[in-house]
Parts: sequence; structure tokens; C-alpha cells
Amino acid sequence: MVNCTPYEATVYTVGGLVLAGAGAAAVVASAVTTETVVTTTTTVETANAVCGGDICSSEAQDASTFIRYMSEAELKVVQNSGMLRGGSAGPTYWTAGTEVFETVGGATSRLALKTPSDIGVAFQIINRPDVIGPEPVEPLFSHLGGGIQYVAYSQVAVNILSTWDLIP
Repeated sequence: MVNCTPYEATVYTVGGLVLAGAGAAAVVASAVTTETVVTTTTTVETANAVCGGDICSSEAQDASTFIRYMSEAELKVVQNSGMLRGGSAGPTYWTAGTEVFETVGGATSRLALKTPSDIGVAFQIINRPDVIGPEPVEPLFSHLGGGIQYVAYSQVAVNILSTWDLIP
């Protein structure tokens, strides 16, 4: 792990969703949307943070948007607990803020989800879990994979930014 330094980041806002990070430009360019795309550049302050992969605990992590696809029942648990998966023991997976899917099939295939999800949830991480990633999603459960994943084996506290229903 190394200390993070401030850097310039391009941020894309599509509707109410904020996209940033590696691959955001490609996602925005390939997206089919009627929403206006607003592009800005911002300096991400990361002083006194510790990095692992492309995310930092502390201020830099707070500035990053991530996504988890889940059921309506899981969303209620996350809203009530403030923790992904309600803070349940075991691995917790999520993806980059650039992995925006509109359909159940798209999310299920690229992220190799065992169970199809109903809802996309954009969030910020507000604690400092030990995070592994980003790394590519391997093919699993007869799905292609190829998306981006992060995993933590400790609780992941979140601030939900937005949710959207996936098209069946």
C-alpha cells in the first residue's frame, strides 16, 4: 500500500448518477441514453489516505462512487443498517461506479451474479474496510463475467446516493 496523492479526475453526471474512475469515459460514450451528460474535472484530495488498488480509504474513498446490484429485500436491509448485505459475515462484492447496467441480464452476465438483481444502488463507502480490487469478474454460474469487482471480508458502511430499477 502507498500513500495517495491528489489527482485530477474527470467526472460524468448522467441524470442523477455520477460516474468517475477508469473506464467512465468509455461507459458514457457507449451508453444509450436520453439524459444530458455533464462532464467536469475536479481535484480529488487524498492527503493522509492509504490506497489499495484504485480506491483509497479515507477522503479519496469518500469521493468515489460504487455500485451494487441487489434485490428489493436487500435494499431495505442496507437502508436500515447502513451496511452492504446488512453487515452479514462473509465476502461482500460490489462494482465500480462505471459499471452501470439498465437491464437484469446485463448486470447478471457481466458481474456473473448467482441470483439476478432487481435494483442498482450507487453508494459511497464511509468506513475503512480492507478492500481487494478492482479485479475482473471471472466467468461463473454460466455467465460471461468481464465486469469489475471489489470485495471486502469486513463490514462495508455506505451512504446510498441513488437507486434505479433494472429492466427485466
